[in-house]
Amino acid sequence: MISGSVSSQYISALLYLAPLTEGGIEVSIKPPIKSRPYIDTTISVLKDFGINAERSDDTIYVSGSQEFRAVNEEFVIPGDYSLAAYYIALSVLTGIDLRITNLRRDRAVESEYSFIRYAREIGVEIEEYEDSVMVKGSSIKALKPLNADLSDSPDIVMPLALLLARVQGKSRISGVSHLMYKESNRLRGIAAVLKCLGAGVNINETNGVIEVEGAHEIKGGCEIDALNDHRIAMMGVIGALSAREPVTIINWEGVSKSWPTFIWDLERLGADIKLV
Repeated sequence: MISGSVSSQYISALLYLAPLTEGGIEVSIKPPIKSRPYIDTTISVLKDFGINAERSDDTIYVSGSQEFRAVNEEFVIPGDYSLAAYYIALSVLTGIDLRITNLRRDRAVESEYSFIRYAREIGVEIEEYEDSVMVKGSSIKALKPLNADLSDSPDIVMPLALLLARVQGKSRISGVSHLMYKESNRLRGIAAVLKCLGAGVNINETNGVIEVEGAHEIKGGCEIDALNDHRIAMMGVIGALSAREPVTIINWEGVSKSWPTFIWDLERLGADIKLV
């Protein structure tokens, strides 16, 4: 039995390993289960590559001595909504219109696509097309507070918290105590970024609650330690681009884990970033 309250990544790792063992692996997940959609996606990918996985409630069995093989000649890797969320935040915070391509609703991980719904709920105008979204950052007026449980959506907490730094009023994100066990303690990383940008923030690590009091203006003029965590680094950089004063970000190189060209892609959009 494995705890489901810390990270779905441990469970996914066991499921990918199971077909290569002789006897297979039965994974019993102890509730509460965080990031459940990622477990569902893992099972879906296994089936796409010919692996038989049986699920009954919170128990998954994958028999051994199986061979990975492509069911179809072509496997399309969909765009990443959790990374696109940083571009959406950039559009909103800097007031520019931005089209983001290679995003297909029918291929999205639901917990990551939910960022679109939350962004709309607070007042962001987003148009969806067959394989792209258009964010109307130039038409943003007042953003409304949000109260959301992100137990199943840990990867969108950082860009969503960025948006909440600009709302009028106090917002609350709950169910995210498992962010302490990622590449860094992301709850502390989020707090550091928001404080640098001038937003009010209160973190309850034990209960996994983030409260954000929006700022009228993103201030900056500070240093952020990104803790070599790719998502904290991206949050810090996007926030800094909308700040009134320059922001220095250290230990940012971990961004290469998921987006090696992140800095240079932003420069192509006109961002003024200096590597020192």
